[in-house]
Amino acid sequence: MRQLNGHDVFMALKVLQKIGVKDELVNFAVYLNEQKQKEDDKDKLQQQLGAKLIFGVLSNCGDEEAEKAFFAFLAGPLESTPTALAAMDLMDLIEVVEEWIGTVDKERWKAFFTSLGDLTKKLG
Repeated sequence: MRQLNGHDVFMALKVLQKIGVKDELVNFAVYLNEQKQKEDDKDKLQQQLGAKLIFGVLSNCGDEEAEKAFFAFLAGPLESTPTALAAMDLMDLIEVVEEWIGTVDKERWKAFFTSLGDLTKKLG
């Protein structure tokens, strides 16, 4: 497994667009950036977004392009192939993804998105 890189951001955006939750994610990021909410509110919103993402993935499982994009995205950081991931036992796949999520440097990504938000403010 490896950390996320710049290419992964664009791959993730393609997946989010194909499963139809990109706008919700963008709105959520903007909301968190603009508001000073209590941690409980942020946790609730993150859970709601997570549920929307999961539902978006599941509801578009019949869309072959969304499925290909999803497994192509995971193949990078999981250092595998889309074909191998698609063929994995579902519970094994979830376990591998959970393990990978545990290795992600969240503070580094938080700093990246904060810097990106600051940059968009300067451009806007």
